[in-house]
Amino acid sequence: MFPLLVDIGNLQFRFSTLIFMILGLAIGAAVAGWEYKRLGFNHHRRNQLYWTLAIPLVFLISMFSAFLLNLSGWDLFENLENALAFGFNSFGAILGILFLGYVQSKLLKEPSAGKRLDFISSILPLSLGIYRIGCLLNGCCYGEVTDGPLGVYLPDVHGVWAYRYPTQILLLFFDFGLFYWLWRRRDKQPFDGKLTISFLIIFGIGRFVIDGLRNLPAVLGSLSMLQLASFCIFAIALYIAYEFRNEVKTDRIKTIQDVK
Repeated sequence: MFPLLVDIGNLQFRFSTLIFMILGLAIGAAVAGWEYKRLGFNHHRRNQLYWTLAIPLVFLISMFSAFLLNLSGWDLFENLENALAFGFNSFGAILGILFLGYVQSKLLKEPSAGKRLDFISSILPLSLGIYRIGCLLNGCCYGEVTDGPLGVYLPDVHGVWAYRYPTQILLLFFDFGLFYWLWRRRDKQPFDGKLTISFLIIFGIGRFVIDGLRNLPAVLGSLSMLQLASFCIFAIALYIAYEFRNEVKTDRIKTIQDVK
């Protein structure tokens, strides 16, 4: 039920997960290409910049996660696989792609980096949602065993079936629901960057709650590394939203004073 595509030592790539990851990237790229043209972005050097920056960016994210693992008391070399994996999971993908979009916006000298970040944020949950189908089929990202009313008979990544919190299903519906909500509002934002802030806040809250239903090792009290990452994303987004709000208020006051 969980066929392996590649098995090298402790690194295993399961067929269903890889297929849906590729499918999510392909569909996300297709939607992004259409939206890219609709928004009128400059295509000049687009592909060159993406591929030039993508590889070192993934490396930097992986090294940053390794640093966090080391601070939490994990031995870096014994957990190198976990450190590298963080660079490729949903948190690494979100932080990496948004940062890549910000850098690209600056290199292309676009007037507003927020416009490009909003464009990226409106599509990211779609790719993540498609990828979660693979997680469900593969059994990874499984929830804790429970005898409560929310329990669903599901396997873990080792093929052990039990009544568990359906975290893969919750993540799937969460990502698709977030995509639908953001996509409907992508042209109705009061300022560039607002959609990205909303995405990060909602994603941070949702992942914090759902990851709390998973059997993950605690690194701070009862909180797992993924929950800490969720909290950090939520806190940073909330602070940026607060600063943006003050900036918008200041600009409005200046505009009113200039009119008078």
